[in-house]
Amino acid sequence: MATVPLDVMVAQIQQASQAGNKVSVWGTFLAQYRAGGLDAVAGFATRGFVFRCLHVSLTTVVIKTGTELVTDVLEKASSGDPKGRPA
Repeated sequence: MATVPLDVMVAQIQQASQAGNKVSVWGTFLAQYRAGGLDAVAGFATRGFVFRCLHVSLTTVVIKTGTELVTDVLEKASSGDPKGRPA
């Protein structure tokens, strides 16, 4: 969660509308500050926080579950018994 502002900046820099342009992280934050002060900077830096948090949470669950499934399959395959019983 501490990296959300950096994630937002990376997303901003990688936008298709910015393709080929040099985008300054500091310049972007200054532009936000000039446009609306600290409230604008805080709002910009935490944009999409709920969706980013949800994405990380779901990815963690999928990877954890997937890893367990793959490990089980590999262990069964290496045991030599198609039903997975120990040799």
